[in-house]
Amino acid sequence: MTIVRIACLTIPFLCVAGAQADEFTATLIKVADGKITYSRGVGKKKKEYTLQADEKIKVVAAKYDAKAKRIEAGPEIEGGLKNALFVQLDKTTVEALVRTSADNERILELRLYQSTTKKKK
Repeated sequence: MTIVRIACLTIPFLCVAGAQADEFTATLIKVADGKITYSRGVGKKKKEYTLQADEKIKVVAAKYDAKAKRIEAGPEIEGGLKNALFVQLDKTTVEALVRTSADNERILELRLYQSTTKKKK
């Protein structure tokens, strides 16, 4: 009887834990029509992904906090995804911390930071 009670209490927590939002760093490639294309990985393991942006996406400038070892959100980027910065993605590399929805189908937040490298033509 005790094992059944433990299973009844444990299983709901496992289901909730499986439906968590994702948070990762990526290189932005393209922003158009409410969709964001980005790449993750290095070298041959580098892959491109495209996700829909949430209607209420939060686009902010970011700073790396060395003490906390985190990318902290700063002020909001004027115009959000319509900012001129996103038009220049073919010439400039923009890194971002990306936060997705629980089902990993929509991007909820972009924390942008400028990379020191430039794209090759």
